[in-house]
Amino acid sequence: MNENSPKSAKENLRSKLERKKAQLSDRDSHILSGKRVLFAEDDKTNAHLMMRLLSAKGIKADYAKDGETAMNMFAESAEHYYDAVILDIHMPHVNGHEAALAIRHMGRSDSRSIPIIAVTAFEGDEEKELSDDVGVSVHLNKPIDPDALYSTLEQLLPRS
Repeated sequence: MNENSPKSAKENLRSKLERKKAQLSDRDSHILSGKRVLFAEDDKTNAHLMMRLLSAKGIKADYAKDGETAMNMFAESAEHYYDAVILDIHMPHVNGHEAALAIRHMGRSDSRSIPIIAVTAFEGDEEKELSDDVGVSVHLNKPIDPDALYSTLEQLLPRS
């Protein structure tokens, strides 16, 4: 086949785009790799999916089965151990809003500044308002869009 043919040009362009995409993916992985995230979710299927998404970028994630466990894990960790907290909003016992509020009021040097990401399937104005009131940094909708998750983490997490 002639290198100047439309098919060859299209294949060359596709190949270049794939190489560029791989380079960007490697760069993004490097940005997030080694970061520590505390993640709370009561649904095991959603938890498994999120843990796979986080580990795919080299993020070290600690899993909490509910908001109360997340609060305790954060309280028992060394200050600045976690780079972010991801909380499902609708959990039994202690929900994500209650856990976020508790974390924000722990009196630690990192409790007011750590990014807290709310994950919810029920996004409404009231829920966003309550999230703002308790110190949630940003909302992500379920089902989780991996690109939205990664770009949010890249924007919120400190670079090192």
